[in-house]
Amino acid sequence: GTFSCEPVTCSKPVLPEHGATITPTSATIEYEETYTLTCSSGYKPEPSEVSCQSSGQLSGTLACVKVTCSKPVLPEHGATITPTSATIEYEETYTLTCSSGYKPEPSEVSCQSSGQLFGNTGLC
Repeated sequence: GTFSCEPVTCSKPVLPEHGATITPTSATIEYEETYTLTCSSGYKPEPSEVSCQSSGQLSGTLACVKVTCSKPVLPEHGATITPTSATIEYEETYTLTCSSGYKPEPSEVSCQSSGQLFGNTGLC
């Protein structure tokens, strides 16, 4: 008889909630190859890829998590930024109020799908 060595393969994971695509589209990948995940707008992959390990298992579980944006710094003459949470999720907004005699420009900034706030951080 003859011996042969076949590469270890891993099965394609299930597309997670809010997942857009997993590439390659093949049902299996070989050892050290990777599957890459993309997510729907407003979501980001964590992790963005998993690799096929020698055990025949993938290196992790693909998931799509909501994009978040960090709270901006309170500007000079700023009074409050609401909500007070350190982060907001995609499409949510931070609202700025200013000390007496000052008005906010702009008064709101929203969280974009990129994880960045839209508009200037806000000035008074």
